[in-house]
Amino acid sequence: MRLTLVAGAVLIVFLPLAFVALAFGYEHWLVQRYETLLRDFQPVGPDVAARARAAGIEAVLVDKTGAVELDSETGERAVSPSFVGGFAERILEAVTRDRPNEELADVQRGLGPLSERAEMRRALGGESVFTEHVSPSGQIVLFTLAVPRSDGGVAYLAKASRRGIRRLFYFRADIYKLLAYQLPFALLFTLLFGYWLVRPIEQLARAAEVYPQRPLADEALLRRNDEVGALARSLTALTESLEDRRRATVQIGADVAHEFKNPLATIYASAEFIAALREVTPEKLQMASEHIIGSVERLKRSIDALLSLLQLEASIAGEAPTAVGYAALVDEVLAEYRQDPRYCDYELRRDVGPEVGSVSLVAARWKELLRNLLDNALCQPATQKLIIVAATRDATGFVTSVTDHGPGISAGNREQIFRRFFTQRPADVEPGTGLGLSIVKAIADAHHARIEVESTVGDGATFRLVITP
Repeated sequence: MRLTLVAGAVLIVFLPLAFVALAFGYEHWLVQRYETLLRDFQPVGPDVAARARAAGIEAVLVDKTGAVELDSETGERAVSPSFVGGFAERILEAVTRDRPNEELADVQRGLGPLSERAEMRRALGGESVFTEHVSPSGQIVLFTLAVPRSDGGVAYLAKASRRGIRRLFYFRADIYKLLAYQLPFALLFTLLFGYWLVRPIEQLARAAEVYPQRPLADEALLRRNDEVGALARSLTALTESLEDRRRATVQIGADVAHEFKNPLATIYASAEFIAALREVTPEKLQMASEHIIGSVERLKRSIDALLSLLQLEASIAGEAPTAVGYAALVDEVLAEYRQDPRYCDYELRRDVGPEVGSVSLVAARWKELLRNLLDNALCQPATQKLIIVAATRDATGFVTSVTDHGPGISAGNREQIFRRFFTQRPADVEPGTGLGLSIVKAIADAHHARIEVESTVGDGATFRLVITP
């Protein structure tokens, strides 16, 4: 980037010189072209004037005394704009409103009488002379060729060009002055741009090499309100997200190790028990095998649930929400439980106000969230077998809640219940995987929903999910 800045500054500084060089090369080519045109013209024969008019050349035949024998009178037709110079001239005229004010006749008068011109005197002496005459403003360039004739006279041929690009030659002193002014400006521009843009990017690159030993960006860089500041904030957010995922991965490993420890210990103890038996009886084998099978099934349930949770977290971010009628969605979920004979003695009530209407959700995932909350409520012993799924919507957002009348959640456990494999089911209830509420949190996070838990020990709990506009 620094090399690019230097190259750009050099280009800005030397661009006028490049135009001067271009003008020089173009002029050199045109001079050669016009000289060839004049030298190829044959000023003999009765049709000299007609051929001169057709070629756009002014032809004057002079005898050895200097008297004019023939004048093609094509002076104005001998003036033609060049392609590049004429195009530039037209642009300059349109921008500056400055139209050329010189004509070929003005140039001819400025050169004096034909017989007194230096090239004419040299031609009368027997020398062929090609000459370039430039008007004072540089608007017109007159090319002349004085050629001796066999009778001692001279053929004077002229071709003129009106070219704007040639003016660069007459402004080259000013261009050199502009170059002197541009040099310090270009140097200052390169230093400031490098300090303002390249240096922060280099700092980000160096910080990325040693991250996380040091922060990716400092506070001054994060406070910038330009593209560099936005880049620093985006990279910082990205690294924080990756760091959160790394910590989550470490936590998963710790949770798995903790969850699998007890079943594996049971399997190991059962295997030791079988190995230490002096007398193998069907009853003892049955007891040991039940312990092993139960532990294996627990491991299988935990692995399946964990894989389901990890797949959910990986896929839900890419699923697009759609507008869903919320009352109908809740009714579909509650209908599944009302048809289950295990919950026939429970009242499952839906309390969704008409103001709720449609909600933007990933319907399948949100149903899964509600099922896990219902499963969590239904597995608890209840003082009143009533579960209410309610929803409201107002200016502050959309709120849905699941309320039960179970034993409640202690204050110490409210921060733990969403951890993987954490469970507080009663001893007489079939153990779960401890991942149900973790799935609830993953789905809520994907919907940018905040989870609130209200509970009084011995008087149930309410799980509330809040989606703000």
